[in-house]
Order: sequence, then C-alpha cells, then structure tokens
Amino acid sequence: MENPSSDPATTTEPVEMTLEDYAKAILEAHRNCEAADKESKKKGREAVQWAFKCGQYLNALKESKLIPHGEWLPWLKKNCPEIKPRTAQFHMAAAKNVRRTDLEHFTGVRQYHIATGARPPEQIDKAPETVDGDTDPAIEEPETPETILNKMRLAFENCQSQYELLIKMKPEVEKYIHDTSNPLTPPLGMILTVE
Repeated sequence: MENPSSDPATTTEPVEMTLEDYAKAILEAHRNCEAADKESKKKGREAVQWAFKCGQYLNALKESKLIPHGEWLPWLKKNCPEIKPRTAQFHMAAAKNVRRTDLEHFTGVRQYHIATGARPPEQIDKAPETVDGDTDPAIEEPETPETILNKMRLAFENCQSQYELLIKMKPEVEKYIHDTSNPLTPPLGMILTVE
C-alpha cells in the first residue's frame, strides 16, 4: 500500500496528469482504501474479541471474591494500571450483555460497547480519548444551528447503524419495531431504514 503523502494529488507542486494517469491514480487510491478498510475491520473485530475476553476475566475475578469488598478499584489501579476504571466497566458490562456468536458483527470496540449497552450512546461522537473522563475534553465550540444540526445528523446516523446491526443480529425483533398502533408516530423502522 502506497503512502498517500507521496501521491501527486496531495503535493503542492503542479503535476501534469493525463486522463489515463488520473484513472490509474484513482483506481490505485480506491484499491488501497478498500484494502485498508478491510484490514481495519479485521483488526477491529480482533480488538472486540480481546475486549470481550478482558471483560470475561474482569467479571470472573470480581465474582470470585478474591478481592475484598471496596478494594476492587484500588486493586485494578495497582495491578492493571493501563486499564482505566471506566474502560474496565465498559468491558465487564459488554461481556455480560453479548453472546460470543454475536461478536463478529462488531468492527470496533466502541461500537461493541455502545451496541451492548455498556457505553451510553450519547458518548458516540465524543473523541475516544475524552469519553472515559480521564483527560480534559477539548474546548467546545459555541452552539450554532449548524453545530446542532451536525450533532443531530451524527446521532441519527448512529441510530441507523445500530438499527441495522440490531436487525442483522435479531431479525425477529423487526416485527416489534414496526408498531403501527400509534397513528401519530411512524414506525421506528420506517424512520431508520436507509434507502
């Protein structure tokens, strides 16, 4: 895979390209994009498997009563300093709320945490390094109609992807989502279905 910074399209010097050069460059960039995306999904699925296993170990240890009541967090901080308490909580809750056979549907740990209910969905569009509350959040821009609409769009897109994942994981749930008993509100499936 070629480094995109060496590509003529990203350099500041003028480069003469023919239609054939553009076609080759476009195809190469697309192929590299597809390969990187495929690899990132593979790595994301691998990360989800490890997050699940970590959650299982954390749950087993906590349930074993090897650590006295009230000593769990101090033990975690001393013995597993790389794991933030909030991340441990996410891993533990997610591992309790998912079947191993469903893990293949997740392509990232944050998606896995949110879809299993371990992490609140409102944290979806925050930067990963600020979600756990262990670092200072970036200075927020003042609310404008554009920023509000952008947040709404991101939240809606997240709802759509979660809906699609839910239906993929449990198709039988779809009939309950398409409830038409209230004539004033359209069925959730109609709102979230991407066409």
